[in-house]
Amino acid sequence: MKTFPDKSVDAVITDPPYGVTKLTWDCPVKQSWLNEMLRISTGAVLMINAARPDIQAHMLNLNPRCERVIAWRQPRPRAGHGMFWTWQPIYCWRAGFRGWDTLNIPVDGKPYQHPTQKPVALMNKLLEMTTKPNDIILDPFMGSGTTGMACVQSARDFIGIEINREYFAIAEQRITKAQAQGQCIGANPCSN
Repeated sequence: MKTFPDKSVDAVITDPPYGVTKLTWDCPVKQSWLNEMLRISTGAVLMINAARPDIQAHMLNLNPRCERVIAWRQPRPRAGHGMFWTWQPIYCWRAGFRGWDTLNIPVDGKPYQHPTQKPVALMNKLLEMTTKPNDIILDPFMGSGTTGMACVQSARDFIGIEINREYFAIAEQRITKAQAQGQCIGANPCSN
């Protein structure tokens, strides 16, 4: 992210590492990451993270403090890494609104290709709430490319960064498939 010019994207929507597992890539969000995201974005910076109290305290102590926390409730919870997720917080900076909200979006039941993969419907909703068509969205922790797929479906431009080559290849395949299906404006899935 350090190579990006100031204010070069319209929003950052990401699901960074949580720091809750022993995986080599998993570590708590770093202050320097937030600083870079705020520098690069002209608008919202949204980060999905873990609901564990120690992780929440860490996220709320980042400077500047987030302006809003959205609770993503999962009506059909999903187990992962020895934890049973029923909800996850989404920390928001410069999102243009304040207070707590709740999003009730179920996991889609499809097999996941990444340990913390999110439903496309969730990313579509976050895009709808904070951006508009043709905005440039950055996901600096792209994983399996769910944010990129949502950008294709909602006519946003997408920049993704992923350190793991295996996940990058998966993201590339998923985004290419979404592009082949055509764009679908809004949070509804493509019908093609």
